[in-house]
Amino acid sequence: MSRQAAIITGVIIIVLLLLCNVAVAVFAIPRVLQYFRPATPAVSQPTPAARPVQPQSQGAAPTTAPQATATAGRAPQTQPQPTQRAPQGGQPNPPAPGPQVTIIIPGGGSGAQALPSATPGPSPTLGPSPTPFPTVAPLSLSVQEQALAALYNRTRPGVVNVDVIIGPSNDQLAPQGQGSGSGFVWDKNGYIVTNNHVVANARTVRVTLWDDTSVTASVVGVDPDSDLAVLQIKVPAEKLIPLELGDSDQVRVGQTAIALGNPFAVGTSMSLGIVSAIGRSIPGLTAFQIPDAIQTDAPINPGNSGGPLLDAAGRVIGVNAQIRSDTRANSGVGFAIPVNIVKAVVPDLIRSGKHAWPWLGLSGLTVTQQVADANKLKDPAGAYIDSIIAGGPAAKGGVKGSTGQQPSPEGNVPTGGDIVTAVDGQPVRHFDDLLRYVSTKARVGQTIELTVLRDGKETKLKVTLEERPRTNP
Repeated sequence: MSRQAAIITGVIIIVLLLLCNVAVAVFAIPRVLQYFRPATPAVSQPTPAARPVQPQSQGAAPTTAPQATATAGRAPQTQPQPTQRAPQGGQPNPPAPGPQVTIIIPGGGSGAQALPSATPGPSPTLGPSPTPFPTVAPLSLSVQEQALAALYNRTRPGVVNVDVIIGPSNDQLAPQGQGSGSGFVWDKNGYIVTNNHVVANARTVRVTLWDDTSVTASVVGVDPDSDLAVLQIKVPAEKLIPLELGDSDQVRVGQTAIALGNPFAVGTSMSLGIVSAIGRSIPGLTAFQIPDAIQTDAPINPGNSGGPLLDAAGRVIGVNAQIRSDTRANSGVGFAIPVNIVKAVVPDLIRSGKHAWPWLGLSGLTVTQQVADANKLKDPAGAYIDSIIAGGPAAKGGVKGSTGQQPSPEGNVPTGGDIVTAVDGQPVRHFDDLLRYVSTKARVGQTIELTVLRDGKETKLKVTLEERPRTNP
C-alpha cells in the first residue's frame, strides 16, 4: 500500500510541474517575441539634416542631405562633415550649398550614381554626432619673442658682413690670409662702421649687404686708439638702411643687450643677453685704454667684431669689439665700444680720416683702501696720479706724481702723488672717471680744471689738453 501511495504522489508532482511550465511559457512567450519585432521608429518633424532625397530634373546636380554611406545590409549611418581642405593646387574647394548626402553603391566605383528617391516615410531619430578631431592651434610667439623678431626684421638690413684679404699683393713673403667681421650702415652715403682690427693690413675689403649685394669697399679712415674704422661702398641709396644711434650714457646694468653680426662667417646672426657692467676700460690697439666700454653676456664670437650692440628698442649702444676667453669663443664676457665714443670718432674719420684724442699726459690708478692708508686719506676714492709725462699737459699744469712707495702685504703702494677728486666740477671716484671725461667730454686745446688733494690740502689746477701722440711717449 505504501508503495502505491508513493507512486501516485510522484505522478501528481510531475503533473503539477508540467502545468507550471505551461503557464510560464504562455505568459513569457509574447514578451520574448516583442524583442524580435521591428521597432517602430519615433516620429519627429523632418529637419534639413534628415529630409529624404528628392528627384532631380535632368541635368541638375542631385540635392542631397547630410552625408551618409549606405552599405549592403546596413542602414545609412551619418558621418561627421569633414573640414574643407585646399587641394594640392592651392585653392580651397568651394563649400557645398547646403547639407549633402553622398550615397555610394557598393562596387559602383567612379561611375556610381545617386539612388532614386524612395517613398517618403517617417524620419529616424539620429544619434549624437561624433566628437570632431581637435584642431591644432597655430604656433604662437610670446610678447617678448614677437618683439625680438620684429626688432631683428627692422635692424637686419642695417647690418653688413665684412670680408678681407690680408697682406700686400707685391710681397710674397708677407703674411697672407683671409678674415671676416661685421659692421653697420652709418648713413645713406654708403659709410660703414666696423672695427679697426677687422680691416687692419687688408689688401681687399668686401662688404655684403642684407640682400646679398656684395661690393668692394674703400677704407676711409681708421683710429687704432678706439679700434674703430670707417669704410665706404658705392650702392644705390635705397639699399642702405642706417641704424638708429642710442646714448651710452643712459645704459644701465641689467638692461637688454642684443648683438648682431657675422660670427665665424656663418652669416648675420642675433644673440641676446644683458648689460652686465658699464664703465669698463679695455685695451685699444695702442698703449691707451678705451674708456667707458660696455660689458655684456650676449654671446659675442670671432666674426662679431664691428657689429652693433643694440638696446631693446633697436638703437646702437655700442660696437662689439672684444671677448675675454681662453678659447677665442664666447665665455659670457664680451665688450663693446660705447656709442658715444663712436659718435665722436666716426665723423672725424669721414671728414679727415683720423681722430684727434685729447691728452693729459699722465697715468694713475683708482684709490683703494691700501692707497688711502699709505697716503693717510680719509676716503678711499679718487684718481691717484702715479706718473707724469715730462713736457706733457699735466706736467705743464703743475700736476704732481708719486714720490715714493710704501710696502704692504699686497705689494708696494705708491705715495706722494696728487689725488684728483673732481674735473670741471664733476666728481671723480675712480681713475676711469677722469679718463672718461677727458676722452668723451673734452677736446684738444680745451682747458680743464682739476680739483686735487695734495699733502692733505685741496687745490685746483688748470690744464690745457693737447693731442694724444701717435706713439707711446
